[in-house]
Order: sequence, then structure tokens, then C-alpha cells
Amino acid sequence: MASNGGGFFDRLANLWTGFWSLWIGGHERRNPEVVYVSAINGRVRQYKDLKKAVANIIYLRNKLTKELEVKTAEIKEISQQIPVAVDEGEDEVALHLIERKDTLNAEIAGIQGELEKTSNEAEDAKQSLLAFQSQIEKLKQEKEAMLARKENAQARIK
Repeated sequence: MASNGGGFFDRLANLWTGFWSLWIGGHERRNPEVVYVSAINGRVRQYKDLKKAVANIIYLRNKLTKELEVKTAEIKEISQQIPVAVDEGEDEVALHLIERKDTLNAEIAGIQGELEKTSNEAEDAKQSLLAFQSQIEKLKQEKEAMLARKENAQARIK
């Protein structure tokens, strides 16, 4: 008997949901502009969310680019200091500079990989933004065309 109680409430919930779906569907058929406005607003919200994500990706890309520039400048400076240290007979300093140069080379390789990945993500996100803009414009055009057809049909009826 206990399983029938849950089934009853599930069926009651389905009945209620169905009732509201039919009621809303009826209103949508009488006023199709609402459906388009809702779809357009949904796409605009998604577009704004995607735009925020793209801004974060671009920020990260710029940060990585700046970090790469700093490390590249540091490696250039160290490369100039190594021969001076060797010429002056400061082997310990020269070894330290060579170790630092190797470390920087490894860091630069990692940054370049991340930068390439982030740049690809930024390009993909840019394409997605353009696609969303296109979809929003298409929905707006469809809405206008549908409203024009509706007005035309109503004018013929009168």
C-alpha cells in the first residue's frame, strides 16, 4: 500500500504540471511574441555569462603574456651576466646563474604551453560569442517576421 501512496502523489503532481503546461501553452499560442521574448532574453543572459567567462580568459592570457615577457627579459639579463662571471673567475656565481637560467627556461616552456592553451580558449570563446550574437539577431528577426505575419493574418480576417 505504501508504494501506491507515492504513486498517487506522483500522479497528482503530473496532473498539476500538465494542467499548468496546457494553460501556459494556450497563452503562448495566443501571444507567440512572449515565446520569442523569453527565448531572446534567455540567449542574452547566456551571452552575458559567456562574455564574463571570455573576459576572465583574456585576463589570464594577458597575465601569462606579461609573465612571459618578464621571464624572457630576466633570462636575457642572466645570459649577459654569465660570461662576465666566468671572465672574472667567479665560478660559483656563474653556476648559480646557469642554474637560474635553466629554471627560467623550464618556467618559460610551461608558460608558453599555458599561453597557447589559453589563446586557443580565447579564440573558441570569441567564436561562441559571435555565434550567440548571431542567434540573438536571428531570433529577433524571426519574432518580427512572425508578428508581421500575425498582423497580416488578422487584417485579412477583418
